Amino acid sequence: MTSLSNEFSGPPALPEHGAGAGRAAGSKGRRWLFNRYSLVLAAGIALLGGGTAALNSVVDPLWYWQGNQIDGRNFIFNERIAKLNLLLQEPDAYDCLIFGSSRVTLLDQTGVEGYRCANLAFSAGKAVEFLAYARYLAGRGLRPKLVIVGIDDFNFLDEPHQPVDIPDFVQNGEAPPGLLHSYLSLTALDFTQRTLRHDSPLPRYYDEHFVGHVLPDTPPFDPPETLETPQYEGDFLASRAALYRELREAFPEAAFWGFVPPISAWKVAETRYLGGILDGYLEAIPETAKIFDVLYDFSAPTAVTRRVDNTYDGSHYAPTVYKVIVERLQQASPEVPGDGFGLPVHAMTPQQYREAFLTRFDAFLAAEFPDLARTRLARSQAANR
Repeated sequence: MTSLSNEFSGPPALPEHGAGAGRAAGSKGRRWLFNRYSLVLAAGIALLGGGTAALNSVVDPLWYWQGNQIDGRNFIFNERIAKLNLLLQEPDAYDCLIFGSSRVTLLDQTGVEGYRCANLAFSAGKAVEFLAYARYLAGRGLRPKLVIVGIDDFNFLDEPHQPVDIPDFVQNGEAPPGLLHSYLSLTALDFTQRTLRHDSPLPRYYDEHFVGHVLPDTPPFDPPETLETPQYEGDFLASRAALYRELREAFPEAAFWGFVPPISAWKVAETRYLGGILDGYLEAIPETAKIFDVLYDFSAPTAVTRRVDNTYDGSHYAPTVYKVIVERLQQASPEVPGDGFGLPVHAMTPQQYREAFLTRFDAFLAAEFPDLARTRLARSQAANR
């Protein structure tokens, strides 16, 4: 007789090996789903990465190809790397190198007659950085016939006004980072989207020929009514001209032309005179001229640097001004030009240079800051007694 407990006990349990098969089937299904998900994710990442690299390559913010192929306007994101990328595409095509700070980026390198120049000037560029780049390029076989150097007064301070920034690959003598390495990065994508939005970090850009320009509608320089006294760290040393001698030694067969870029007369009064480095500056430039075949000082106050419509900040001058600078460098005349723009330091004694500079500076002070001019005159007279 069947008991009620047996009748209502339910179906017999499945064998143990059936449960194991179920678990195995479930595990296999999960692995299949995971592999499918991984493949879809990898495909998505590859598609996204490929799209990013493709877009970056078209805009080309680091100049691995030919720059921005969409509208030809190249903004300033990382000149220290971008300009080397451009140069190293065809290193043998260049027989002239230009070094300088951001002031020199507005010099049209195509205007140097008889040479094909690479303008390696970059923002906050310092002589010690130019030296590193020169040695790097010399080590890679570059032998320019001409080297042009913009000489800024801050290079004679033994404490740099901004940190030295030399890429690791330059310091180590290695090739620059590859295109894919750079253009798969979010940093490059940020440069690209800012370019497409015309979001320039500076009021300057490079055209399709990598010639520097000032952005349209950039307001002109508004000179200060009251001058401020800057504070410098370290000492101003004429002996730091030795950096330019080392730069020349990197390319011993090249002709060497140097120039002090123009800065506004207001900047001269503020950064050099009130900053307490004017006397040291007037000693350093003739010392530096001994190293160069030609050296002009375009920062001495003249009608050019007393205007405000040819510069947007008193430090960066329009390409039209730099066109005159290139012409005068190529002429290499021993005479002071009729308009006074550009003192030929290479053809002047230190005393002649000092007097010519101070005559122009004192005329500016008398016209714009007569009280300061009287104070300077009194101090000069007291010192000469």
